[in-house]
Amino acid sequence: MAVSALELRPRGPVALMDAALRLCARNAGLWALTLPGGAAVVAALLHLVDAVDHGRSPTLPA
Repeated sequence: MAVSALELRPRGPVALMDAALRLCARNAGLWALTLPGGAAVVAALLHLVDAVDHGRSPTLPA
């Protein structure tokens, strides 16, 4: 039985994250492509939290 593509689209952020993790779990090469981008986002978030904790401007370069 065919299903409409609109029915398969994730409807929220949790569903979108779940769909992305399921896709990555099926294809090991996809992890290698997404790892550097994820590491950059985590590093930027840690830099922002550190700047806010120490009262520095978050827009200054690290």
